[in-house]
Amino acid sequence: MIFTENVQLALDTLKKISTEGISTGFIHIMEHSVIERHVNAQAGEYVNNLHGVYVKTLQN
Repeated sequence: MIFTENVQLALDTLKKISTEGISTGFIHIMEHSVIERHVNAQAGEYVNNLHGVYVKTLQN
């Protein structure tokens, strides 16, 4: 069966097959402790380095 590109990306993601093309940059987590945990930062590091920690979160 032939799927559209978007359908194939979704299926591969569900099957945990490495994919490229599904953006997660639009998920804006703002709870500091969640952001820090996501990048293995120390508690309070987000407040001291807003840009660096948040960008690292988006990259991950």
